[in-house]
Amino acid sequence: MVYLHPPGPSPKVRARARDAGGLPLWYLTSSSSTLREMRTPREEVPPDRRHLRGWARSVRALEVNVEVSDLGTVLQARYRVPEGLWLHSLLVGRPRVGPPLRFERVERVGDPPPGPLELVSGTVRYEVRVERQGQEEGS
Repeated sequence: MVYLHPPGPSPKVRARARDAGGLPLWYLTSSSSTLREMRTPREEVPPDRRHLRGWARSVRALEVNVEVSDLGTVLQARYRVPEGLWLHSLLVGRPRVGPPLRFERVERVGDPPPGPLELVSGTVRYEVRVERQGQEEGS
């Protein structure tokens, strides 16, 4: 999941909780009903969208595509995120063999984008990528 934090100093993220604080990106998608099953317990969201702060309302969903079939669920989402906001990308996997996997990164939109953050667990692959405006955008 990707969590958003307001502009300002680097956010303090929770290390042990299953959700890491911040506003989950799925909540800002107008068709969020299709993404609600991706919600993790204890995620903190406003009671409704009218309670969103200005920095959160400025995030725009460009494309959200969810395909569900017998082979599994495929989600592809692209958002336009204003510079200055903080993104906390958290990928957690529970492989059948071995310890749980956890990859995370906190980055400020507008800083030079690092490479994609990726988690491969069995046949499942997750990738979060941030690209500057003018290129193919996404997060």
